[in-house]
Amino acid sequence: MNEGCYHLADSTQAYIALPSVDAYYLDTGDFTIEAWVKTYSGGPILGIMASENSPGFYLLLNLQTIEVNTQDGTSFARGTASSIPICDGMWHHIAAVRSRDDFVIYLDGEARPVIQSTNGSPPLSINSSDRMTLGAVDSSSSISNQHYDGLLCEVRFWNVARTTDEIHVHASARVQQSDMKNTLIGYWPGIFGIPLDFSATRNTETVHGQLVGSGEAPPISALDVGSLFYVYYGIYQLQSETTPGIWSPARQLALTSTGFVVLNNSTLLEGTAFTGVRLNWSSAGTNNQSSGSLGFKIGSSNPSYWPTKQLGELCEGSMQPNGGSSVNIRGTIMPKRIGCGIALNVGKGLILSNKSGSAVVVHKPSAAPGHFCLYADAKVYDMMSNKALQVHAAGPGHSVSFVDPDPSQDSLQQFELNSDGNIVLKFSPTVALGVDGSNNVVTVPLDNTNDSQRWLALSNAEIMWNNLAESAALSGDGTNVAIFAKRDGSPKQSWYRFRDGFFCEDNARALTVNGAPGVGATLSLAVWSPTNANQQFRFEYDLLTHVPSGLVVLAQGNINNGAALVLADQPSNTGTPGSGWVCSPFAPSFATDRGGIQRDTSTGEENDDIMATFTVSFMTDSSWWSGTSDSVYLNLLHLESRPMGQTGYKYLNNKDHTPPGNPFATGRTATFTYQHPSFGRVDHAYIWYGTDTWFWTSRWVCNRIEVHQSDVEYGYGYADFTDIGHGRSMGTYEYFDLVQTYFAGDATMCLDKAPAQDPICGPAGMDHTWVRVVSDSNPSQRITWFDCAGDHDSPDTTWGVIIRRCLLNDVVKMSTGQPISSTNPLQPTYGTNTTNGVGNANLRCDGWINWDGQCQQIANRYLYMTPSHTSIGDADYNSQPSGYYLSCIAFGRYGVNFPRWCRQIGLTDVPDDAYNNVYTWLQVILADVTVEVKRILSVLLTYRNALERRYLPKPDGPDTVHLVKRLQKEGLDIVHICQALSLSIDEVMKLLESNADVEARVD
Repeated sequence: MNEGCYHLADSTQAYIALPSVDAYYLDTGDFTIEAWVKTYSGGPILGIMASENSPGFYLLLNLQTIEVNTQDGTSFARGTASSIPICDGMWHHIAAVRSRDDFVIYLDGEARPVIQSTNGSPPLSINSSDRMTLGAVDSSSSISNQHYDGLLCEVRFWNVARTTDEIHVHASARVQQSDMKNTLIGYWPGIFGIPLDFSATRNTETVHGQLVGSGEAPPISALDVGSLFYVYYGIYQLQSETTPGIWSPARQLALTSTGFVVLNNSTLLEGTAFTGVRLNWSSAGTNNQSSGSLGFKIGSSNPSYWPTKQLGELCEGSMQPNGGSSVNIRGTIMPKRIGCGIALNVGKGLILSNKSGSAVVVHKPSAAPGHFCLYADAKVYDMMSNKALQVHAAGPGHSVSFVDPDPSQDSLQQFELNSDGNIVLKFSPTVALGVDGSNNVVTVPLDNTNDSQRWLALSNAEIMWNNLAESAALSGDGTNVAIFAKRDGSPKQSWYRFRDGFFCEDNARALTVNGAPGVGATLSLAVWSPTNANQQFRFEYDLLTHVPSGLVVLAQGNINNGAALVLADQPSNTGTPGSGWVCSPFAPSFATDRGGIQRDTSTGEENDDIMATFTVSFMTDSSWWSGTSDSVYLNLLHLESRPMGQTGYKYLNNKDHTPPGNPFATGRTATFTYQHPSFGRVDHAYIWYGTDTWFWTSRWVCNRIEVHQSDVEYGYGYADFTDIGHGRSMGTYEYFDLVQTYFAGDATMCLDKAPAQDPICGPAGMDHTWVRVVSDSNPSQRITWFDCAGDHDSPDTTWGVIIRRCLLNDVVKMSTGQPISSTNPLQPTYGTNTTNGVGNANLRCDGWINWDGQCQQIANRYLYMTPSHTSIGDADYNSQPSGYYLSCIAFGRYGVNFPRWCRQIGLTDVPDDAYNNVYTWLQVILADVTVEVKRILSVLLTYRNALERRYLPKPDGPDTVHLVKRLQKEGLDIVHICQALSLSIDEVMKLLESNADVEARVD
């Protein structure tokens, strides 16, 4: 699920107009324009250009070209970056910077060569009283491409020259409300298609043409899940009680995942904040025309607002217009998008289309068609018209059309998408959507063997690159396929993927072997069938293999004339021109000589004498919507030296893993262990993802992959994707080089625990933890203690809960911020019971649930310095210290501001684990419990909010008492509450029996 972008169609001349304001009077000053774009024809992004000779500026895309132009009414100064792939139907981030008299243009974070041209003395003054336009320019004589055509979002206008690092780091995340800067003078994120300027300028807008909110979005990171804005984010349809008992439609309220609140699609409320589960704002803001207080819930039976019990996200409260009277307000959330794309009818090879209100299938036009979205209310919408798919009656033999969504017609407008590719009526699941002889969509009796009743949703096309020549790409044209040089302006070089099929975006036909597969057999495009063996291809390393025959696809000839595709034997050198393939939005660098690898033909039986144990960990990003329940296959390879080897693809979803539950859920680190015959150190990995879903696959964002093997004495291999603050969105096939570490260490780290003895944590039944490091070679000081704001060697100590290798110098550096030296000599003990963080890894701690964390968070900071960034959570659950998960709910795994401390002491591998990310622990709580995830998450976040507002909160204080009672109320039994908080049954029962929560109740 994402919050979308703008879809501006040139055919409707859609654009946003903004009146001139003082903020745009930049004179000769620096500025930066940024945007995410997806287009085949380009057009203007942002500009002020009333006429050919008027002062102003614009940022323009044309085929293979990005241009930024400034003029002062007499002269012009222009920067042009040419011969770059920008109008290729892929998502790209662009930026244009004027820095003094120089222009810098970026594509996907990299500066490109720019040709500077002028007939004046730059920098020129761009001051103008004319309006600014987004998606167009007013002067048709200035440029031929007057209107932008495509998808657009995250348009940012800065009154400074952004640096390369700033552009690279911040391009891949939406701007959070809390991170707004006064140098950002215009910001149009495209969230929910809202055309407002989200910057502090708050300029008013006028929309021209048909501005559509698209369901697509670029690969940008979402909100950290620690905020209640996530739990209740979305658009709420509000009603007001103007007369007692009479509710009338009022407005819409949008909560964005980035912390903005928009009222009625026209007003950005200022000064909003969640207190507990209440959203409050005053009339003090410049734009605020009301004050209000709304409580958000998941379900309610409050008779003051609802005559019957309500389910799902909702809000209750009041609003008072400025100068008016307060009125009661209630609201229910509007359905959210689940997925968007084109819908291909498998039997016909045609796509779903809205023909004057009738549902039909047509040949896919080369130009991007209107796309369709499935929403959480089980309805399918045509996003160009906002009409919902509806059958005329529930039985077979009826026509299907696009009409206004209507709750009273839910039985005819709600559908289920099953695992066989059928679209069936939700309330009549034996009735499916099929296609008749005239290509009309009709209702038919369900037959899941009939391909004309199967539908495949395709989205997120990429480019199939080949190593025959630089920038060589697979192109489809009708039934023909060939390799040509990469070019802009056409979807013929864009490819969808599903299972073993590759579909040309130009016509939705699939890559196919002509005739019997054999050496020399040619390839073409044909209508796809899930049972056609000639259409089954798979990446193996950088080879594109025809699965049934084991032959590889080879490009032969000259790309100027179109190199042909044939099947061939596997080459002995993977760098052989024409044999190398990569599927990616961006041009890759191909390997030149790694020797051949043999295609895996094993049955998976592991009975060789020499077996190795492989331990593989996947860390899924902690931002929401990053997880997936779709299929993940993994192939581990040894390629750097002969002999070559590989494990073959292993289906991970049904393999044993820790912790239990969905291994690729948001915030989850899952570890898989399996055996395979030894073949050398693993140095590469291949992931095959998303093979189960006929409809829209989720976007899985992975932060890190780590591979350990028993036949390698020291070290491990890893791929880390968090260099810009978040992970990598996985495509269907992903190939990675693994960085090799050869870590032996010079000491052993041990985590120990004992029941807490202090008067704060002791009565709460919590354990104290500390770390001891045993040196291999320092006879004068064999053991160094890191006491984690407490003591060590307490009564009833459990020794060695976790044992890992480490470097003593690194542990001291984590503790003090400095390595061991003459000015920072090794001490026998670190970490006193103080709150200044000195010697405690910069974490302030005193036992109360305040400051930056507790002893468990300090211990985790030390454990982070061991291979694989071990944490207490890696220990067996029954061995973990009591109260561990409770402390993690309050502080996260590493406590407050851990990433900042890592950067301060010079670590390059910095975690994204925010202190307020409780979703990781929610995954553990709900591993085998069927309850409302958001409801529990809301309870946990409300608990955190309460702790922040209380002076010296105790671990077993009123807020914790209230938390335990709420978890029970939401459906967790005693056993799962114990697991959720790492507390004993006795401690949980004591909290449930306490009356101390009276003062903590906020809901």
